[in-house]
Amino acid sequence: MRYGYRVIIQNIILRAGPPMIALLLAMTAFQMGVNVSDRGDIPNHDLLVQFYYAIGLFTLGGMDLGMPIEGPVFWRWVLLFDYFFAPIIAAAAVIEGLYLTIHPWMILHWPWKNHIIVAGGGRISLVFVQKCLQKFPGTQILVVEREEDFPNKEVFRSLPGVFTIHGNIDDAHLIQQLRIPHSRFILLMTSDEVANLETAFFLLDQNPKPLLIRTVDLRLIEQANRILPAQSSPPCINIHQVVAQSFERQVQQFLHGSTEKDIVVFSGFGRFSQTFLRNFVVKHANQVQEVWILDPKAQFCWAIFEDSFSEVEQSIFSSIPVHCLEDKQRDPRAWKNIFTSHITQKGQNLIVLFGTNQDQENLRCALWLSEKYSRALIAVRMFQSSRFAKELTRDNNVRLIDSAEILKEPIDSWLNDLDV
Repeated sequence: MRYGYRVIIQNIILRAGPPMIALLLAMTAFQMGVNVSDRGDIPNHDLLVQFYYAIGLFTLGGMDLGMPIEGPVFWRWVLLFDYFFAPIIAAAAVIEGLYLTIHPWMILHWPWKNHIIVAGGGRISLVFVQKCLQKFPGTQILVVEREEDFPNKEVFRSLPGVFTIHGNIDDAHLIQQLRIPHSRFILLMTSDEVANLETAFFLLDQNPKPLLIRTVDLRLIEQANRILPAQSSPPCINIHQVVAQSFERQVQQFLHGSTEKDIVVFSGFGRFSQTFLRNFVVKHANQVQEVWILDPKAQFCWAIFEDSFSEVEQSIFSSIPVHCLEDKQRDPRAWKNIFTSHITQKGQNLIVLFGTNQDQENLRCALWLSEKYSRALIAVRMFQSSRFAKELTRDNNVRLIDSAEILKEPIDSWLNDLDV
């Protein structure tokens, strides 16, 4: 997680820092010769005894020690300050512990009203939540996630008005606690499209509310949109379709005016790459000469993709050679096998898409490949790319597909349609 180490360091400083300071002040005062009225000659005792008395400040605040009476005036005042500082730290820790204990209970039993419910705690959900905070300031957002310690948990909690809940959105008891009849709308954004659709039908049976459902399969989207109750816009959305169409426009600009055929290479053949290939081949079937897939599960991914073809798509793809190479994208030997043996001998338009879920590895491999094949269209898909990544891709003539950036405008439109 991007913010993981920063959060850990902040927690260490906030929680371990004050107690260490309180101990250090008391120990230093004893070492400087400060004595107390009720406990004999503490400065002349060994460090372990002094540490014992210093620890006692957190619970008794010096009531068992008496007032500082000997030693430098400055350090007597420091020890007196520590009499108040240490118990305050201890009380704050107890209060925080009680708060953390009752906070989940408070979230589930709070009388929520006009709130937004988001199912799923992934990166897509985070983009939607951030957009909701901009469009609907002051609105509380409940993020429901099955995993108790999911990667983006601390990121969600750091956002104002956002509360995380551990549980399944289709749980009848949890649905009652979420006060869905009083909510604004519901976003089903988990990575399991079937679970999203099943939950949508379950929720609509209980409490009809505007929905936005993350789905991937185009045929499933069409069927679900027909079955689900009508609302101002179709409830099912395809994130990959939106991003793939944006990249397709970049490819068309690159190929504008070219009469040569295209060779398309995919590093990683997941949902996004499949969506782009389907769109591109259906529209430009006569322009594609062959397709290469570099993926540790290339043949399996292609078999799943091929099985989803309609009759028209089956006819189109049957005339295009598809080569599956089961290897890792960071292995130079795999790229040598692709380019040296086949592509460089043909001199055609070359399109290479790095579309795995490993953003940093996608970027490194794309930059490496751009040095060797400067005439190719090399594109790298990332999610919320940094300024550094944007500068690198621009300087090396690599097309950056920033999913989060591309989705901003469609998300804005979807939310406008929901909140009517």
